Amino acid sequence: MTVRVNVRLHTGVYWRWVQDADTADPGDCQPQHDHPGRYHRVGDPGRWYGGSCPLGTWCEWRRYNTYLRKAHPVRMGCFRIADLRVIDLTETDVLRALGQDWEDLQKAADYGVTQDIADLFFRGGVTEQVDGLVAPSARCDAHTMLVVQRAALARHVTPVHGRSWSLQSPPHYLSRLRAYPTPVGSGV
Repeated sequence: MTVRVNVRLHTGVYWRWVQDADTADPGDCQPQHDHPGRYHRVGDPGRWYGGSCPLGTWCEWRRYNTYLRKAHPVRMGCFRIADLRVIDLTETDVLRALGQDWEDLQKAADYGVTQDIADLFFRGGVTEQVDGLVAPSARCDAHTMLVVQRAALARHVTPVHGRSWSLQSPPHYLSRLRAYPTPVGSGV
């Protein structure tokens, strides 16, 4: 299946959980995924996930950490994205071409829906190369995520040193965390 949508260059700042924000390596994503995620399947090449703001990133990490059950403290690092070729899944014309809407992607309890979209765009369902997807956050209303193919990280993603903090559970963030159903096929 081929979908006609615009691929555009994307530049911005995104946040991601990291082990050490001062030496953060944007290439720290796995070479291959060993667990399913919203925009990847088990065995897919690594994909880097970042949030458009600290709140959205914290909310996403909170759900992700529930799945992985990581006990270590995690820091949030800031990354600059430059000239990344993306499909923006928050744009109405893109969603219309996919037969979806913002809420479909944001609240999908079946990872198959979002994984199929990632497969379509990352495996040649458009006429141009796609390095990433801008997508609605599943955990925090009005925020977006960026999903970047591992092969594009070195060319388009760089850490912003000196901009990080510990991912504790700020009380005012807890009130913003939207309930999210356990995804079908997630193993959670």
